[in-house]
Amino acid sequence: MICKIIKNNKKYLCIGKFRIKYGRVSPIKILQNHIDKMLNSNLANLEQTQNEIIQKIGCVQSKLLELQSITLPAFHVHQKVFPKYKGINKGKDVVLMGAGPTLNQYQPIKNAIHIGTNRTFKFDKVLLDYLFIQDNLIAENDQEKANKYQGNQCKKFYGMHYWVKPISVTDTEEANAENFYFIDRDAPTSSLQNFHSDISLRPLNTWSSIIFPAFEFALWTHPKRIFLVGCDCSHTGHFDKVESTLSSDRIIYGWQYMKEYAEKYYPDIEIISINPVGLKGVFKDMKQIRTTN
Repeated sequence: MICKIIKNNKKYLCIGKFRIKYGRVSPIKILQNHIDKMLNSNLANLEQTQNEIIQKIGCVQSKLLELQSITLPAFHVHQKVFPKYKGINKGKDVVLMGAGPTLNQYQPIKNAIHIGTNRTFKFDKVLLDYLFIQDNLIAENDQEKANKYQGNQCKKFYGMHYWVKPISVTDTEEANAENFYFIDRDAPTSSLQNFHSDISLRPLNTWSSIIFPAFEFALWTHPKRIFLVGCDCSHTGHFDKVESTLSSDRIIYGWQYMKEYAEKYYPDIEIISINPVGLKGVFKDMKQIRTTN
């Protein structure tokens, strides 16, 4: 119902239960302006809702793509790969080797199991028991050298997808390597509700570094202690003088998440950083002084 009323010498245009005061402006003009405002407001709300729906559809599509391309293949592959390693290092010490410069300071821990990543197989003070590689080690034919590396009857794990260049099926077969899948995370999650400890059922987590899949594997083998060596999280390159292009901040984020993960699922495993740089204070710190031969 639309009507005009005058109250206390003031003119009002009534639209249903609403009253709109007007002076010399035509009531029809006021009504038109009011309707325009309502329409603009509704259109803005509709546009915002539409954008939110589009974003949600994009998230769903991304999740479906992730499910199809990574999660389901990981389930099938990891069921064949990881169950046999569950708890295999119970009661032992495990050393996880990153390629940071402080690896050169490492004094090998007696009777420890050594898990290497990427070019750490070239570190000649230890013989690796396991080796994780994600990208093809192109420089200096290092991929071929990794394929032929024997170590301590070293078992190798090669990624099924990659950041820069894939590891070929030929390399995987030559190395007699196992395969694995991972999901690269943008930032550390504040909740672990979407993740569980059984790596035989899901992709491994990473923050643009092979160290994290190797760490999840180390936890899966359930040792007494895990020593982190060469996990510098700094911009000072690698132990073999090769420059680093990784974001140290991103990797530290990943370690903060993995600390939460380890505390929830493996609270009995002691984690120790040897000669830490960027990881100072994240885990228990241990100083190892290099001795001369």
